[in-house]
Amino acid sequence: MFKAIFPDSKIWREIIESICALVEEGAFVANSDGIKLRAMDPSRIAMIDLDIPKSAFEYY
Repeated sequence: MFKAIFPDSKIWREIIESICALVEEGAFVANSDGIKLRAMDPSRIAMIDLDIPKSAFEYY
């Protein structure tokens, strides 16, 4: 089971909303280092490369 607690839900919501504005689908990868996402927009012009280290979370 995976559990992570981000200190500020407002920031997390803004991250997700920004991603949703650019890409239609993507897969978060959670490992021992943190959470990552790499995705391209449908027209393949913009790329999102998100890397949130485990130190950014209250609990990881």
